Amino acid sequence: MHWVERIQEWIVYGAFKVDICDRFAFCGPYGSCSIEKHPSCTCMPGFEPRNPEEWDASDWSSGCTRKTPLNCGNVNGDGFRRTTGHKAPDTRRSWFNVSMTLGECEMACRRNCSCTAYANLDIRNGGSGCLLWFDELIDIRDYDEDHDIYIRMAASELADHQTDSNRRKRLFTRVLSISSAALLLCAIAYACKKRIKRLRMKGQGDMEYALDKKNTSVQTQLLGDIPFISLYKLAKATNNFCESNKIGEGDFGPVYKGVLEDGQEVAMKRLSDTSQQGIDEFKNEVISISKLQHRNLVKLLGYCVLGNEMILIYELTQQKHTKTNISNCTDETRRLTLDWPQRFQIILGMARGILYLHQDSRLQIIHRDLKAGNILLDGDINPKISDFGLARKFVGPDTIAKTKKVVGTYGYIFSGVCSTRAFLYKVRCI
Repeated sequence: MHWVERIQEWIVYGAFKVDICDRFAFCGPYGSCSIEKHPSCTCMPGFEPRNPEEWDASDWSSGCTRKTPLNCGNVNGDGFRRTTGHKAPDTRRSWFNVSMTLGECEMACRRNCSCTAYANLDIRNGGSGCLLWFDELIDIRDYDEDHDIYIRMAASELADHQTDSNRRKRLFTRVLSISSAALLLCAIAYACKKRIKRLRMKGQGDMEYALDKKNTSVQTQLLGDIPFISLYKLAKATNNFCESNKIGEGDFGPVYKGVLEDGQEVAMKRLSDTSQQGIDEFKNEVISISKLQHRNLVKLLGYCVLGNEMILIYELTQQKHTKTNISNCTDETRRLTLDWPQRFQIILGMARGILYLHQDSRLQIIHRDLKAGNILLDGDINPKISDFGLARKFVGPDTIAKTKKVVGTYGYIFSGVCSTRAFLYKVRCI
């Protein structure tokens, strides 16, 4: 500092950081100094402050003393604890040998009860030579360089140190074991979940195989929105497709009434061996109706494919179809159950369903097989259009789609052209 007379103040020309650990024996015997810590002095492992009051007052000159006195007379009385990251203590009371190994150095220190520590004389190239200390270790400070010093300690201190070390190892082993077990359980649970999913999707896989076998260009992932129901559950729901559960029969095959495990009543349309329809109509109906949602369209609840078995599961309508309720002239009682206002409501419901198919649905469809037998009635006499096996989709504003063959039911066929006009012709026939 320099005094400036003009301003009557001391001016600091420079400031230097003082390394208090440069002071000789600043922390006393067995005390290690570090400028990175607060307080700067700490006792070596196995030692404690010689004068705790002075140590708390930041007077560390008295240093540290052993927690447990040495017992050099016994064979197993003393041992050595390795410490690292410290500068070598003061060597005024020391002895060295350049040719001894570290093992020979330990034996030399162990035979002499005055020896307090030993280390390699030269730490280069893995270490060589021997350095022994014969008094309290002083002027120790933390050091970045990896220099091992072996300090003589009482056997009980070493046992406590080993116990702590073993306890940490056991804790680490226990945590590692628990973590490994948890990971194994998670892996097993994941594998079981995948297996259950594969078993549930086995039937769906059979369907995808059948569709791909018939038409390799089919996008079978479109079937994912419709749940697969196992054949075992369907057989159980219909008493093994008992004849008493049969409620009708169409071009696709017989229709059975069944009750699923959750108590829901359903109608199951099963492909018969003599049917002229097959995998194309089955596929067409599943893909088409899965994208249609309207109150006047029958709702598809699920499907089943296993070998030659192909079954469609629908919601159950209470009044069968309009052919039974309207067109069956031999059943006069059944025909007269519907008055003309009810018939008019049926016509309106059919018109709403047709308008939805032609204009309002995201997948525009022409049914191509609209007839009285494909118009089902629920308990409130609401009509529901069913049987989309022959349906044909068209895109955008187009109202006509060409077909390669004439399809439908005799008496309802308009022409070989698939159009909304032909569809209205079918409505007039009904």
